Amino acid sequence: MKAQLERLAKRFNALAVRERAIGFASVLLAAVVLLYVMALEPSLAKKRRLAAQLADAQKGVLTLQSLKTPTQDPLVARRAERDALRRQLAEIDKTMGEIQRGLVPAERTARLLEEVLGSSRGLQLVSLRTLPVQRFDPAGGGAEPSTNAPRDAERQLYQHTFEMTLQGSYADLHDYLRRVEQLPWRLFWSRISVAVNEDQQPKLVVTLTVRTLSVSKAWLIV
Repeated sequence: MKAQLERLAKRFNALAVRERAIGFASVLLAAVVLLYVMALEPSLAKKRRLAAQLADAQKGVLTLQSLKTPTQDPLVARRAERDALRRQLAEIDKTMGEIQRGLVPAERTARLLEEVLGSSRGLQLVSLRTLPVQRFDPAGGGAEPSTNAPRDAERQLYQHTFEMTLQGSYADLHDYLRRVEQLPWRLFWSRISVAVNEDQQPKLVVTLTVRTLSVSKAWLIV
């Protein structure tokens, strides 16, 4: 072994200076390349990993696009819901219009009752006054004054109420109510109170509370 090392040393010493420099440069280059590879390898591995993840993500996007249908589009679902609500509101408008056509217009109610009263010679109009307009509550849970209603309320029925006090005989009062009931429009009698006028017997004093409905919350003009 010692003899072999001595022979290699003699051969190296026998090389020219240029050849020795080339030998040292080769060794140094190999060392530098090794260090470069050792430093770069983690970055290359990370790059390969990210590239694989990106490829998987792209495949996922393509898969979702291939599975996507118009019914799965959130906007399509919202449009369908909006259209359904519009149809429901249109039906409500139609129903409310049909109901209102059978009712006495709010602005004509007081005048109409006075006209019927004009043909009753035995009756006397004691008083006629309007009551606050209220939002109609079909459930019968009580109505709130329209001044408390939301300003942007739409498709709402309003209840117009007034109180009428008449004086006359029983026969005249009965005839008046019968003729009012025979009108082509509908009125709602919410209350009828009867009292005897002791000073002018057998005359009666009747207080009627009459209501009609309208899509307008304008006050009755009496």
